Amino acid sequence: MLKYFKTTAIGGLFFLVPVAVVVLVAAKAMGVAKQISAPVSALIPIESVGGIAVGTIVAVLTMLLICFCAGLLAKKAFSRRIAHSIEAKINLIYPRYAVIKAMTAELNDSEDQPQMLPVVARFDDNAQMAFELERAEGIVTVFLPGSPDPWGGTVIHMPEDRITVMDAKMQDVSKIMKALGRGSSAILPSAVLAQAFKDAEQKTP
Repeated sequence: MLKYFKTTAIGGLFFLVPVAVVVLVAAKAMGVAKQISAPVSALIPIESVGGIAVGTIVAVLTMLLICFCAGLLAKKAFSRRIAHSIEAKINLIYPRYAVIKAMTAELNDSEDQPQMLPVVARFDDNAQMAFELERAEGIVTVFLPGSPDPWGGTVIHMPEDRITVMDAKMQDVSKIMKALGRGSSAILPSAVLAQAFKDAEQKTP
């Protein structure tokens, strides 16, 4: 029951935060739209339509027009580049942003593919739970989280034959890192780990 309550509360939080932001932004935008549309509203001889003030109607239409134009702008490639640039600057100022973003995506049950995929990175005689960031041409970029602080860590590049994808969520790996590895067998059975070493040895010439 405690786990269910905590999970539901966190889900509610991540649902309400964006809703609150949208409401605040919409209220502010409505105020700006009223100021912009005030000269147009003054030219209309009637004061209300169906009990709704003409000024309010014009302001809503103005805001919808602005949103439509913004939507067209957002579809442009240069707008996406601007968004990525801003996100990159946030990562420089606050390096943990990428980790927080990936974890909140999981908590919010995002249908998008996770940005940080839990994997096992195998070294010569040991292995470590990690997060795959990307892969290209047989090379995998991996984030090795620290313990007991999974928010900090190291980024390395490894051949893909040393990477084994885990059947686990990012938050599960983070909890184990905070517990200094206790509970690893729950998401990484020894048989799976042994198989990862065996597969890697068979690929080694």
